[in-house]
Amino acid sequence: MFRPRVGWVDSWQVAKRCSEAYLQAMSAYVVWIDSREAKIFHLKPGKVDLKHLHAHGDEHTGKRAHGRRVDSHHPGADKLFHEVAQEIQDATEVLIVGPGEAKGHLKKHFETHHHGALAQKVVGVEPMDHLTENQILAFARKFFKAHDLFTGG
Repeated sequence: MFRPRVGWVDSWQVAKRCSEAYLQAMSAYVVWIDSREAKIFHLKPGKVDLKHLHAHGDEHTGKRAHGRRVDSHHPGADKLFHEVAQEIQDATEVLIVGPGEAKGHLKKHFETHHHGALAQKVVGVEPMDHLTENQILAFARKFFKAHDLFTGG
């Protein structure tokens, strides 16, 4: 009858607990953002927390040239970007997705508005249309897996 050595079993249990602790310590976020709202998905082992944030202000400040908006910066966008930064300040990894230019503006905001540490946690900025929450999560899981990042959740 095979009996594992006690030292080996203990080492296995320690390794298992360490990997579980590592996954618990992971704080991966997916931020879907446009100029009017942000959906923040906090990916945790076995679950996902979702929070919606909305920009303040009613109208875009951009001017039109030949029927196209020149500057899509929404007047409440800076406040929205700060709120997003507050929500994800414990992030270890951040994937920013969304339509238009807001996703790039958010990353730039992180870099220029005292969120430098957060800016370094951004692992990707990807274009994405208005998708369902489940489609956004499926994309995020595929992205993180393809880039050998967070695999829990």
